[in-house]
Amino acid sequence: MIKYEWRKENRRTLYSCRLKFEELLQDIRDKKVNTIVVLKLARLTRSVADWEKILTFLEENDAYLDCVNDDINTTNANEKIISRILTSVSQQEIERTSERTKIGLAGGHIPHQAPLGYKHEDKKLVIDYATKDVIIRIFNMYHEGMSYQTISNV
Repeated sequence: MIKYEWRKENRRTLYSCRLKFEELLQDIRDKKVNTIVVLKLARLTRSVADWEKILTFLEENDAYLDCVNDDINTTNANEKIISRILTSVSQQEIERTSERTKIGLAGGHIPHQAPLGYKHEDKKLVIDYATKDVIIRIFNMYHEGMSYQTISNV
């Protein structure tokens, strides 16, 4: 029986999702539910600190979590350590993406060779209008159904 179902589809539903999650936690405290089932651990949390809080809560309330796609549950020590490793990797991935995004937004790393349709100007990539016709031709060929390989061979 599915007691709760919620999805984080956009920021507007984040608050209502949190309310549903709090309701689920209360039902676990009240012993109405003893299992949380999620598709992937990363969809529940990507924070090591939050994951430790959830694990502690589950242990204190004789409940567990089952991650369907990750093939993980929290019923034994081996599965718990694997879940901790996956959460650590997820958190590291988010932090690395954030760092790279900040560097890019600050005008940081720019590839040595500008992509087709762009050129380097004052340490920034800007549109190269001299290649406009080539870009339009490539777009039209792709739009007509040609594959990347076929276009590259033209």
